[in-house]
Amino acid sequence: MSIEDSEMLEIEAFLAAGDARAAEFRLRFPGLSFTPCSSSDMNGERPYSSHADFDLYLIDGGDHCVQFTTDPANATGIVVARHPRKRKTA
Repeated sequence: MSIEDSEMLEIEAFLAAGDARAAEFRLRFPGLSFTPCSSSDMNGERPYSSHADFDLYLIDGGDHCVQFTTDPANATGIVVARHPRKRKTA
C-alpha cells in the first residue's frame, strides 16, 4: 500500500480540521492504520510533516517489521503525535 500525494493532502487537511478519531479516520481512509499519541512519545523521530497542533509520521509495515519512513510510497499507516495544548492564563 502507498499513500498518493493527493491523499496525503487530504489526510493532513482532515487531521488539521480538528481532533480526529481513529474510527473516523478508518472510515475515510480504509486500509491505512492510524495511531494517535503524544508528541513526547516520539523520542526524536523525524516527522513526515509538522503542523500547529500535531506532527505526522508515516509507518511502513511492508517487511513484517514496522518502521518509520518519510516516503509516502512505502507508507502503510500514520502516527499522529499531538502537541501539548498551551494553557491560557487569566
